[in-house]
Parts: sequence; C-alpha cells; structure tokens
Amino acid sequence: MTSEEWYSQLQKTLTPHLEVLRREVQKKFPTLDGELTLLHFLCKKHNLNPPLFSFKIVDDNKSGGTRALQGPVPSAPRDKMPPLTPKGGSRPFGGAEGAMDITFSGQTAATTAPPTAATTLTPRTTLNRSLPWVQEPLVDLTAEPFVDYTEQEPKNEHGHLRTLESLTAKVQRDAQNHTHKVGTMRQRDGKLTGVIQDLRNDFRGAFLEQVPLFSRDVLTAEEQLRLVGRVRPWNFGPKQNIIVEGEEGGDRLYVVESGQVDVIKKVRGEDKYVCRLERGDFFGEMATLDEVPRTATIRTVTEVTALSLSRQDLLATVRERNLKRLRVIARTQVFSSIPLLEDLSAKQMVRVAEALERKHFIKDTIVYLPGAVTSRMHIVERGLFRKEVENEEYTGPPKSERGEQIRPGDFFGMIGLITGSPVGSRVITDSDVACTLSITWDGLLATAEPELRDRMEATMCGSMKAHFLRQIPQLQKLSDTHFEHVKAHTVEQHYKKWTVICNRGDPIENVYILWRGKVAESQCEATLLQNDRSIEVNLPEHAIPGKNFGVECLTQRRYPTNNTIVALTDVTLLQLNPAPVWTVLHEERSHISKIPMFSSNVISKKDQYLLVGKLKAWTFPHGRNIITEGDIGDTLFIIERGVCDTIKLINGKEVVQSQLKRGDFFGELAVMYNAPTRTTVRAATEVSAVSLTREDLLSTLGLDKINKMRSVARTRVFKNIPILANLTPDQQISLGKKIRTDHFSRGSVLVEEDQETDRVYIIEEGDVQMWVGSEKVGALASFQCFGMEGLLFGEPYRKRVTANGRVTTLSVSLDDIYEAAGTGERPSVERNMTDSLRCHLLKQVPQLTSKGDENEDFYKSLLNHQETVNVSPGEVVCTKGSAFKSLTIVERGMLVEADAADPSNKQVVVAGGFFGEECLVRPGAAFASVTLQAATECVLVKVPAALVKPVLSKRGTFSEFTPILVS
Repeated sequence: MTSEEWYSQLQKTLTPHLEVLRREVQKKFPTLDGELTLLHFLCKKHNLNPPLFSFKIVDDNKSGGTRALQGPVPSAPRDKMPPLTPKGGSRPFGGAEGAMDITFSGQTAATTAPPTAATTLTPRTTLNRSLPWVQEPLVDLTAEPFVDYTEQEPKNEHGHLRTLESLTAKVQRDAQNHTHKVGTMRQRDGKLTGVIQDLRNDFRGAFLEQVPLFSRDVLTAEEQLRLVGRVRPWNFGPKQNIIVEGEEGGDRLYVVESGQVDVIKKVRGEDKYVCRLERGDFFGEMATLDEVPRTATIRTVTEVTALSLSRQDLLATVRERNLKRLRVIARTQVFSSIPLLEDLSAKQMVRVAEALERKHFIKDTIVYLPGAVTSRMHIVERGLFRKEVENEEYTGPPKSERGEQIRPGDFFGMIGLITGSPVGSRVITDSDVACTLSITWDGLLATAEPELRDRMEATMCGSMKAHFLRQIPQLQKLSDTHFEHVKAHTVEQHYKKWTVICNRGDPIENVYILWRGKVAESQCEATLLQNDRSIEVNLPEHAIPGKNFGVECLTQRRYPTNNTIVALTDVTLLQLNPAPVWTVLHEERSHISKIPMFSSNVISKKDQYLLVGKLKAWTFPHGRNIITEGDIGDTLFIIERGVCDTIKLINGKEVVQSQLKRGDFFGELAVMYNAPTRTTVRAATEVSAVSLTREDLLSTLGLDKINKMRSVARTRVFKNIPILANLTPDQQISLGKKIRTDHFSRGSVLVEEDQETDRVYIIEEGDVQMWVGSEKVGALASFQCFGMEGLLFGEPYRKRVTANGRVTTLSVSLDDIYEAAGTGERPSVERNMTDSLRCHLLKQVPQLTSKGDENEDFYKSLLNHQETVNVSPGEVVCTKGSAFKSLTIVERGMLVEADAADPSNKQVVVAGGFFGEECLVRPGAAFASVTLQAATECVLVKVPAALVKPVLSKRGTFSEFTPILVS
C-alpha cells in the first residue's frame, strides 16, 4: 500500500470517530477546539511532548484578563514570523528549512510588525483540521539542540569557493547536517507512528467492546486491552470466501469491522444461504475455541474489513474461566442458523447456551429411531452423524434437517421438540467419537424468568411457523417486507378426527401446513373415505410437522385438488389464504414483465413466476454502491423500495444522470453479457431490491428461451446509440431481428480509414483500437459503437478500426433501420434520427454540456433556431480575425485551414467537429484564429450566440462532458 493509499484509508477510518469525539469535547468545553484538545490529551497520555498551539489570547490592556479561543490563533505569514529563540540560543529551531511557525510569550523581533492590539501570543502552531498531526512535524522541545554545521565560507570576487579543500570540508559538513536531520525526522516519524497506532487501538478497542464475544460481561478491561494489541486486520474483495466449510485446522476467528458477508452451508451438495452478517458480527469462533472443522462457508458480499484473533492470541491473553465464558457466547452464534432459536434476544440466547448439556456418542450409536417421540434437540459439536430415511416418500422436515450427513454446527430433533411429533428418520453416529450439545423443551423454558416463559414460547412458535412458511418454494425468495405481510395472514385451524379438510377435484382455496396431528391423502372421494375405516393402514400418512398441501393455488387460481385430505387424529394446520401471496407474486411478476427480455412476448407467464421464485432480496444502506461503473457483473436488480442515483464519472467528477425508483431496474445487460457496467448505481436512501443472476436464468429457463432473451437484450443497446434511441419498442425489436453478427480475431481490420460507411457497428464482446494513419487515436469497449454519423450522412469512416483480441460485433445498415420502421415511416424516422444526431453533436460542445438528460428540451429548443448552410468545395467559411456570431458544427464534409504556414500541419475540421464555441460564453467578441475553407461539399449547422448566451447565463455553467459513443 502506498503512503497516499494508507493516508486515504486512515482518514476514511478515523474521521467519523474524530468527529464524534470533537463534538463530545466541545459539548463539555465549548470554548476549546475539540480536535486540538483531543490531540493534547493523547500526547499527555502517552508521555509525548504536545505540539504547541494556542488556547488563549492575553490582552495587556485589560490587566491580565484572558479571552479563550475556539481553535488556533491564525498564523502570521511565514516570511514575517520571527524565528523561535530557545533560552541560551540565538538560532531558529530546526534550521532555516525546518523552522516552524512558533512564537513564545514576550518574544519580540524587529522584523515582525506589532499586532493592532497589544497582545501576547502563547506558543502555538497551525495544524490541519482533518488529521492535525499528519501535516506538520512533531516538535520535541526536550531533544538535544540542533547543531547547524554550516558556516559562511570566504568567497572570491566571482562568488566561488576559494579552494578544493574548503569545498571538501563543506560537503562533509553538509553530509553531517543531512544525517542529523534524517535521524531527527525518523525519531519524529516513529513517535507519530506510535500515536497513530495507539489511536487506532483505542478506536478498535471501543469497537470490540461492543461485540458480545469481547464485552465486559465476558472479559476484563486488561484482557480487552491486551487482545486489541493482537488484533490483525484483513481486507477482502467481493464474492471472496474467507473460510470454507469443512476446513481443518482453522485457528482464527473474525469480527466484521465493515462490509457484509453471507453464511453458506452445504445441503445435499448445494450451497444454501443461511444468513447475512454485518458490522459487529463474528464468525469462525467454534473452530478457534473448540478445534473443530469449519461449520460453514463465509463469503463476502461487498468489500469487507475483518479483524482476526488466533487461538494462540486467546490462550495467551484470556484466563481459563473467561475462556469458558467465551465458549458459551460462541455457541449463541450457532443459534442464528437454528430456526427455533434465531429470534430470541441476546440475553436469552446466552442463558440457553449455558443450559446446553454435552453428550458423547461412540460409532454406530442409534440416537433416534423412526416413530420415536423427540425429547431433545441436539447441536453437533464434534464428529459426524448420519440420517437414514426409510420411507422414500418422506417429505416432512425441511431439507436442512434431512441431510444424509450431519456435521458440526448442524442440528437435529428441532421439530419434534416443539410439536411433540415422532421422529421421521433414524439418526446414527457416523464417526468414532461424536459429541452434541442438547436441551429439552422444559430446559429451554426454564432459562426464562417464570413471568416471561409464555412470551418465550410464543416467540419460538412464531419462529417455527415462519420457518415452515419459508419452505414453500413460492415464498422462499420474498423480501422480508413481503414475507411479513404474508405471515400476518397465516392462521391456525383445528380439525377433529375424520374431518375432510379438502375433497379431491374441488378448487384449492388455501395452503395448509401440518402443525400437529396426523393426516392422510387419497385419490378416493371423501364419502368413500369416511366409510372406509381401514385408511389408517392403507393410505399414505403424514405426521411430521412442516408438510404442506395445496401450494398450486399460489400461482394458479381455482386449481383442482389432486387428493382428498382427511384428519386421522385431531389436527392443527397452519392455513394461508392465497390472496396476499397473489398480491405479492403478481407485483413481483409485473416488475419482471416490464423488463423487455422477460416480457410476455419472450417468455410465458409460468416462466415469469418461476423467475419470481429465484428472486433474492437485498437491503442497501444510504450511500452504498450497488453496482460500480466499469465492473463486470452478472446480476439484474429491481427496486422494491427506496431511491437510487445513476452516476457517471465525467472528467474525473461524479455526475448524477437520473434517479431510479420503485419498479425500476438496472443491470439487465450484465445478466446476458460479460460487459462492464456503464454507470454507478448508488442508494440515495435505504433501498430494498431483489435480484436475478445469470445462473438463475440458466437453471430455470431452457437454452432456446435464453437465446431469445439474448436477442431481445441486444435491442437494449440501441438506447445508447443516439440515432436509434427514439425508435419505438416494436421498431427496436424488429430491428433486433435484422442485426448482423460478425466475429473478428486479434489484429483483424473491422473497417478501413476512408472506407464508405455502410453500417453502424456495436461492440458486443471484446475491444477495438482506432487509428488515423499510423497513430492510435482511441479505443472502444463493449456496447460502444462507431459509424453513426457516416451512416446517416453518407460520410466515410474517418478511422481504421482493428480488433485487440477476439471481438464480436453487432451491426445494422440504413436500409435495415428503414425496413424495421415500417411502410410509410421512413420520412418520420429519418427526421427523428437527424434531430437525435444533431442533439448528440451539440452535447459534445463543452460550453453546452449538461448533466445527463435533464436538459434534453434545451438542446431540442436550439434545433428550432438552427440554420443549415450548404458549402461548396473551396468556399471560405470564416476569415482569420473575423468575429464569431454563432457556434458552427460540421454535419457533413471537411474544412481545412487556408494559407497555412506549414501545409503539413494545417488545421482540419471533419464531420462532427465544431468551431466558434468561444462566442457562447465570452463577454466580448470572439475572433477566428485561422481561415477555414471547405475541402469537400459540406453541410454546416449554425446556432446563434445571441440565442444561447442568455440561456447559459441564466442556467449557469454546465459540467464538463466526455462522450461515450465515438464515431
């Protein structure tokens, strides 16, 4: 990391904390400067000499009265500041070059003008307000006085040193002087580094104290301080695995200091998202404290800074009794992946962790048998267990609890613990030694105060119901807001034994989830089942809570019931009316259908609902970049709540181009192509969004539909081409079918310089280089285009274009565009393309450049007052010294400098170029510096300066603009 990068990172980290501390200091001491007071305190705390700064001005006219200042006294100019004169010396402190702006009380100098009031300044130095100690060197007033080894040598009349010996002596003295200065600077730098390190440790100590694992409830103040000194920061990029499930020998735990990470677990060979961790959350504690394999994969979502501590750090720092406490708190982290416990408060989780009982098993021990009533929930601490489901039709518990192998961090027995239902599988020890942490239902409730047990039971029951609802495929990907809306419409229904819950062939009116009891399914009519008392033996039965029925009604109204469902015992079911789900799913589907490549013309309604099931919910805080300009992405986002800004970097400045709101989408091209994003999208408020990835599409839709969607996605690039942007959606789709695809290898020539323009080319994949003669003049990347002006106005390609690597292009001809527009539409389309191109050319003029498209009407109004002029070859367009009265844009043809002194270096203005722009903003007249004449037939577009000047003065200055599309 360079010093600039280190300083930027340090400033980003410390500035928010300094701001808080500054406000606290000024709240208690309003007359003092917060930052300088804090710096003084830290220096005193670490036995360092504080920099000299002023707290007071003493007015001699007021008999010793003082007036406190907020901040340092303004510094006198350096050339008028008297040198610092320590006691017993008469030289500036630190030498002439290193002298600081420092004065002492009572000090006077002939070279310094007296203040306007009779004042005495106490010692002070001017400090930078953002990070005061970085800009000026630290002064150690107790250090050995600096010795200036230089002395005046006698010089001859020419000002040269007299002898070679004196020159040698001078060099030696300068070397000694330099060595001393370097030593002093290193000493000061070491002290500065120590101060910064101590300050960083103070901040991180305050941060770690807020983490439950390292709070004062667990560690002593001394242990906290010693651990902070052992903390090691790590930086990770997006989508990077920090730890991987199953890894052996993990000896580090991590605390998230900034960013977000996902917890991922393997379930039957597939990655399953468990939860998201943010600032203050920790992971890796089980492997570190108990020396077990990693129980989950931790994958970064954004850029992440994490603080780590090794097992050796903990063992060397924390006392044994507190290590036991650490292990208890670490267990609570596992609870976030156990639905029964995930909604308990932190205090309740700690009590549950303390109540867990450790049980040991040897290989092939049968822990549960099918049909047995669950008495305990087990969390695997060490070793492996295996689940064996005898009935292949068994679909009771969720997949996360039916994995073939149960690893450390996994659990079993949860569902039966709360509902009292029988176990549906056999659980056997699958390693030589295994250990679990277990608890009974009564043991769980006993961890709460008596008056709070009902509330705790209600919380755990609510968590389990939400868990069962999340197992319904149509509800798995709903955002938290939508899911809570659906959950609020779920009610409990009780049925007596032999009650028919739903009859075969009748429309499904509700979704049912088994909570308690036993039901049977049959293809017989209800009347036959009620008379057939043998159904308990002959029909499939379901007794495991979580089994759901009738989910088809969530996507298809009045869907007929496939089987009759009858209660075999008194039964409790969770009943969900599909209406609120329809509302949510329909809203999500409508958002998807608005995206052209997901519209009903491309994929079916059923496919749209399948994609709804793949949506992943996100929450972004204010100021977070969702996508960044130039990054290669593979994700489409749809905004559900909040506002986003689209931002483009223009000449090094961020320019907000537009705002996206509820229902808007972005990243649709990233789903189809490995193309860099063209803008940054940043959350202007807190934003809730859902996303689809390229993998979601490939796993849901067939290849033929993907290819069809890709064809439609290509039409989206037309919005980036001014002459095609105003085509209707139907015209763009029709033109998309006429796109020609070409492939080029490295070094291939796409078009030659001065070749007749017959097509406009769009780079789909790869990048190209542009040349004029043998000189490189630019490059184009994915979804940029060339040939636009030449296609419309019959101009040749002005540059040779070659492939830098493997390149794929999309191209259309002028005839393709007119045919796509339809019969009779050619005049209208031609006029619209001409106006669009002229607006594009106006936007290239720096004096007219606006932010985004907000001033599109301004450009169109200029077109209403333009003058089009045809110029013959050899005709003079402007004369050197003549005054410009308008901005002139060359729409067609080429202008050259007449009577140039150097014919090989004469000025040339080709199609798309302009001149006379100075007259738009200059208060007086602007004059031509050369004479320009037409080299070919030309068409010029003139915009009167008298029209534009008042508008520009009213609007103010426009931000600079760099065109994206190069022709």
